[in-house]
Amino acid sequence: MSLSKIEKYVDIYEELKREMKWKVTDNRILMTIASLYVMNDRAFHLERLLQLADNIKKRAGIFYSMRSHPRYTTAALFEVKTEEPEAKINDLFSLYKEFKNAKFKSGVYTYLAASILLTQDRPSLDAKDIINKTSTIYEG
Repeated sequence: MSLSKIEKYVDIYEELKREMKWKVTDNRILMTIASLYVMNDRAFHLERLLQLADNIKKRAGIFYSMRSHPRYTTAALFEVKTEEPEAKINDLFSLYKEFKNAKFKSGVYTYLAASILLTQDRPSLDAKDIINKTSTIYEG
């Protein structure tokens, strides 16, 4: 018998809460991760998520916000939205640098913007063009 989306969500959330209680103290982060897997109808594998999150942390500098809990959400986003999530890690930091060059502030929200841009289903979009247009709106 197939589990309902709610049952899948609860199962994933409970596993995350049990296994990550010392890594992520904000339950909303765990809820977000669980919902990403359920909404995108993707199988959840904790070990893959943790490995991807650790690889993001290794790539981040010592003071980067990606060394803390946002790396788990980003790892989940890459896992559910891309075929090769590991390949997106270097792209994330490159795109983050592009946002910084366009005068966006350092921090988790700029990483979030870069992550969302990387996981869009429209490969024809030019990231630099989007960043520049977004910067114009932001400055306005």
